[in-house]
Amino acid sequence: MAVSDNTRNRQEQARNRLLSQLSRYDLLLAVIPVLFMAAVLAYLFTPLSLHLAMGASAVTSGLLVADAVYFHPPTDARDVADAESVVERSAHDGE
Repeated sequence: MAVSDNTRNRQEQARNRLLSQLSRYDLLLAVIPVLFMAAVLAYLFTPLSLHLAMGASAVTSGLLVADAVYFHPPTDARDVADAESVVERSAHDGE
């Protein structure tokens, strides 16, 4: 079935709009189940044991969550703006 250029453009615009609305944390949460599905596929189609495949997925998922929570935690834009204003005020006070 042929798809018109107009339909293709609308689909591309919708996809771009969706991707622009997703945050880093949304993508991270989407990757975790994909890792476990990949582990099952690796178990089914390679000589890897299920324990090894699931263990690798669990460790990778844990590292992703640790990165998101401890190394790159989400911040509220208002908190960042407040912190910047405090730094600016203290810089002006020190002059």
